[in-house]
Amino acid sequence: MSVVALAVMLALVSPSAASAGRPRIPSGSDRAWVSHNGGPALGHAVHAPPGTRVTDRQNPVMAADYDYYGLDECRKRDDGTDVQWYYKNRFAVCSITHRQYYILDAENVVIGMYEYRMTVLGQGYRDHEEMKYFLYIDKLNQIFGLPKPDAPLVVSMTCAAGGKTPNATCEYNSSSVNATIGEWQSNPDTAAALHVSTYGSPGGRDGVHDNQDQVNYHRLEIAVYSQVVSPRAMVIDFRCDRPLLDYGGSMKGGCLYDQVESTLHYSYKKYPNLADHIYTAQKHPEKTYPATEFPSMKWAIPGDKDAKPENRKPLTRLYPGSSPEALSYYDANRQQVQTSCVTAPRPPVGGLECDEYPFASTWEGASYHTRHNDPASPDFKWYYSVRYVPGAAENGPAGRYLADWYVRDHLIAKDPFWVRIDDVPEENK
Repeated sequence: MSVVALAVMLALVSPSAASAGRPRIPSGSDRAWVSHNGGPALGHAVHAPPGTRVTDRQNPVMAADYDYYGLDECRKRDDGTDVQWYYKNRFAVCSITHRQYYILDAENVVIGMYEYRMTVLGQGYRDHEEMKYFLYIDKLNQIFGLPKPDAPLVVSMTCAAGGKTPNATCEYNSSSVNATIGEWQSNPDTAAALHVSTYGSPGGRDGVHDNQDQVNYHRLEIAVYSQVVSPRAMVIDFRCDRPLLDYGGSMKGGCLYDQVESTLHYSYKKYPNLADHIYTAQKHPEKTYPATEFPSMKWAIPGDKDAKPENRKPLTRLYPGSSPEALSYYDANRQQVQTSCVTAPRPPVGGLECDEYPFASTWEGASYHTRHNDPASPDFKWYYSVRYVPGAAENGPAGRYLADWYVRDHLIAKDPFWVRIDDVPEENK
C-alpha cells in the first residue's frame, strides 16, 4: 500500500523553535489560512476559505455550486459526541470531535489536562482530482493543573490507498505548522490546510466501474498525538476518478464522497405531469402503462429510496459510449420504449411526448424486464412505465436537467442513484 504522509504537523517544538524560520499559525486575523506551497501536479492554489460558494472553473456552463460547509455552520452541528462526519452532499463534509490533552512532568506523571474541540472541513471537486481539508482547534480549556500555554499540540494528516484500489497513490500540497496550546487558543478560527492531489494515481480495477474511468479509492487519517496514549485516528474515505471517455466533453476527473447516496430531485411545481408519472411509477406501478395490461402481476419499478425493503433498488447510470454492451443495452431500452409508446394511452391534445421511467440512460431501463423474463427469477418483477407528457414544457427540459445533473453530481458509468419527487400534492399521495 502506498502511503504519503501529508504532514500538517502542529509539532513537538517550543515557541522559540517555531520562530526559527518555520511557518506558524498567522495571528491578528479572524479567518486566515496557513501558507500553501505550490506543487507542479496541482496547477493552482487554494483561493477561497470553506463556506465560499465556488463554481466550476473548467465547466462554466454548470451554474450550480458545491455548497461547502462553513466553519460556523459545521460547529453548530456539535452535539457533544465524539467523532462525527456530517455529509452535506457528495463534495462537502465536516467533522467535529472532542479530545483531551495531558500534561506530563519529567517522570511522565500527569500534572494537568486540557480539553479541546477539533473541526475538519473537507472539499471535493467535480472537475479536477483534488481534495482539500481545513483543520481547526477551539474550546481549548484547562481542566486541572497549572497553565501550560507553551505545550505543543501534535496533529498529522495522512492520505493512503483505499481497500478497493490498493495501488492508489496520493500527491499533495501541504504546510508544516508549529503551534502550541497558547497559539491555538489565540487562533480558534485559523486553519491548518491540507491539499491532496491524485493525478498520478493509476486508477481502475475497483471491481465495479469501467477501467477507463480510472477510479481510485483513498483514505484520509487524522491523528492527534498525546504524550500518554496512542493516537486515535479519525478516518474518512473518498473516491477520485479520471474518465478517459470524458462523456461527450461534459465530464472531468473529480474527487468526492461516494458514500453519499446520489438523489435526483424532480418537483411537481416545475414538472407536474412528468413528476406525477415518476411518482405513480414508484408508488403505484400497477396504475402505469404497460403494467395495466397485466393486472394480476405484482410489479415493482426501481429508483424509490423510500420503497419497502423488498422493492428498494437504485437506478444505475448507463453511458452508451462506455462499451459495445452499454450501447446495445441503451438501444434496447429505447426500442422497448418506442414499442410501448405506440400503444400507450394518449390524450387528444397536441405537443405531447412519450416519457419513460426508469430512464433509458440506466441499466434498469425498459429492456431490463425483457432480459429477466423468467417468472421464477427474483428480477422478473422489475418493470417500467411510459406516459405522454407535455414535450416542450416538461419532457425536454427534464431530460436536459437529468444530463446536467449527471455532471453536477459527478455520476460516472455504473454509479447508483435514487429519484425523489418533491412537492407532492396531498391528493396525489
